Amino acid sequence: MNLQQLIDEVIVVLDDNSSEIVSRIPDWINEAIATAVERAEVPGFGVLKSVDTVVGQAYTSLPSQCSRLLYVGDGDDELTIVTLEELLERYPGMDEEGDVEVVAVDGATLYYQPIPAEVQTLTVLYRRKPAMLVEPDDVPEGIPEMLHRKVIVQGAAAIGFGLIEDGIEEGKKVNTASAMMLYEQGIHELQAWVERRRVHRPRSIWRY
Repeated sequence: MNLQQLIDEVIVVLDDNSSEIVSRIPDWINEAIATAVERAEVPGFGVLKSVDTVVGQAYTSLPSQCSRLLYVGDGDDELTIVTLEELLERYPGMDEEGDVEVVAVDGATLYYQPIPAEVQTLTVLYRRKPAMLVEPDDVPEGIPEMLHRKVIVQGAAAIGFGLIEDGIEEGKKVNTASAMMLYEQGIHELQAWVERRRVHRPRSIWRY
């Protein structure tokens, strides 16, 4: 299904065609797609790219489409990836000088320590976000059409029902729970679909 068909299906599930709801459905659809692709680790979203450090600066920018960082290397060795908190614990001043040894990512920013005296090129492997559906004819990538209803439509509907049923006592949000159950079933089926098509090998970052 394309974006317009997905929107129409979500409207039917929500049984609400008010402008306030309809205007937000495309965002819910894109959110459901992005979450499903990441949770099911759908292959085909790995990107290998080079990024340069900045002289006198402890951080540089990653591509805006970076969803999850998988690997960072300096051309010879793999560098250690830690959380930003761990990086700050190891290097409180974030001002040590030398070749990069440890990195951390926060959003689209890559932090590193030590700071090279000259520009150092790093190789990064990351999972990118799925392409946003914007035009009516845009088609989702990474999710087979047979799962569009369970994964995308019900995922978007679960978000919508969460808004519509906001204020209702927990445990009584029947529509939200129903849509979420179908969405989770869809995620499980998507994960199974991915596994059937994946060449089985020891778990590795290079499978993305």
